[in-house]
This record gives sequence, structure tokens and C-alpha cells, in this order.
Amino acid sequence: MMIAYSLLQGLLFVAAGPLVVGLLRWLKARLQRRQAAPVVQPYRDLVKLLRKQPVMPSTASALYRYAPIVVFACYAAPGFLAPVLYLPGEGVPSSGDLVILIALFAMARMAMGLAGMDAGAPFGGLGSSRELFLNVLTEPTLLFLAYALALIHRTTDLSSVMNANLQAGSLGVYAEPSLLLLGLSLALLLLVEAGRLPIDNPASHLELTMYGKAVHLEYGGPQLALLEWAEALRLTFMITLLLNLFFPGLLVSVGRPLWLNALIVLLFPLKLLIATAILALWESLQAKMRLRAILTPALTALALAIIAVMLAIAKRYML
Repeated sequence: MMIAYSLLQGLLFVAAGPLVVGLLRWLKARLQRRQAAPVVQPYRDLVKLLRKQPVMPSTASALYRYAPIVVFACYAAPGFLAPVLYLPGEGVPSSGDLVILIALFAMARMAMGLAGMDAGAPFGGLGSSRELFLNVLTEPTLLFLAYALALIHRTTDLSSVMNANLQAGSLGVYAEPSLLLLGLSLALLLLVEAGRLPIDNPASHLELTMYGKAVHLEYGGPQLALLEWAEALRLTFMITLLLNLFFPGLLVSVGRPLWLNALIVLLFPLKLLIATAILALWESLQAKMRLRAILTPALTALALAIIAVMLAIAKRYML
């Protein structure tokens, strides 16, 4: 039963990724009083790209060809492993370990970086160096976040963490200073990891200002469709992870009545809509930072994660 729930959750997650991007673009356009493309436009773009013939550089190796598949698999896997919509019961073994997810995200960035350099074009190499630079900024913070969770809940398994937060209730979660700092750090990481404003502007068409998007310029057809889809999945997972850590009650659970689980499934798009609206409002008020200025939010997230670890150590061993 748990495998069936995980498969259904993963398929829903993969299907909902482009919808989140479409909602975000539509909301930003309406907030800026611009004519907005339909919410389903990302799906149309994916279908159009999947029908095209891919173009391969003459100097590219097999790494260039298979990198989009690796990136897509790394960002789709969390939807099947982590509790995105379905929360297994307490004590049930799960594969959604935060350390595994960090490794998947690092593998995706590494594949993108190597593919951009393998294409042999200057903009691809520039985008690769910036992509790997962002990876260097985010990886230590993610590891400190995993360490903080391990100190607080004695595990890095996200299902066990969310079950513990569910039992503690809202007051118990928000009364834990280390968890609050962890949430703030994760919110900053969402902007850096997903490449959103003010860190990066996904809608930019200026090659010299692009980060990961500069690597996308080297692709076309189905390979570009996989990269765009993977980018949508990355954003969707970061949003759902942040929401589920602090609102685990909005997850389907085996011990709940059927009508309540059905209601939670129906409310899943509404939950994403509210989070996407907040992100759209934030991005509408921000301007893109220079590359040097990215150090400020990245180091702030790292500092918050380190403080969360220190507070967790103090509570566990000293108080």
C-alpha cells in the first residue's frame, strides 16, 4: 500500500511541476499589470519541445546527450521518495532521507555543469561555472540543516521528522527556536537553489546575466524539455518541503479517515497556489542581484543553519 501511495504521489508531483511555474508566471504578470500567458502554457511549451528534433554539437560527447536525463531523474526522484503529499506512519521505513536528497541535488548540478562545459560554447561554460558556484554556496548549508534535524529529531528521515512535528503540533513546532531558524535558512535556500529573484531571473534573455539558464541555451528539442521540466520540479519540491516541515497536518496519512485524506488531496493545489502567490509577490518587489551580492543571502542562510545546530546541541546536551 505504501508503494502504491508513493507512486501516485510521485506521478502527481511530476505532473504538477509545470503547473507551479505557470501559476508563478501568471501571478507575476497580473501583479505587474501585464498580459499573462495561460497557466497551462508550460505544458504547451513542453509538448512543442518534445516534438522537435534535438540538435547535437559536433564536439559533444555522450555526457552532453545523457545529462538532461540525469538532471530530470534527480529532481523527479524526491517526489517518489520524500513525503510530498503522503506521510507514512510512524515507524514505517522510508527512503526520503534528507542526506540522499542533498546528494541527488548535487548530482543534478554536477551533471548540468559538466554538460555546459562539454558543449564547447562560451556561454555554456560561463553558465556551468556559475551553476557550480551556486552549488558550493548551498551544499554546506544543506548539510548543516541535515545535522540540525538529526540533533533535534535524532534522524534525517523526512517522514520521521514530519511525524514528530505532527505530534508536537503547531505550538510545539513554532516554540522550537532551532526549527524556526532552520525554516528561515531553508526559505533563503529556496531562492538560491531554485534560481529565483533576487538571486537569478529565469525570465531573462541576456546571456551574460544567466546562471543555469545559460546551459539551457546549448540544448533544444526533448533535451531542453527535460531540463525545463526538471527546473519546475526543483522549485515545486523546495516549496512543498518548506510547507510540509511546518504544516505536516496537510499530508495524507493512513491513520486518518478517508474523507479527510480526500479533502487533503483536493487542497494540495490550493496549498501550492498560496505558496506560489507569496513567491510571486516577493519576486515582483525584487531586482536581480549581482553575482558578488549572492554571497550575502547564501552566507546568511549558512549562518542561520549553524546557529540552529548550536541551539540544538545546547538543548540536547546542556539543558
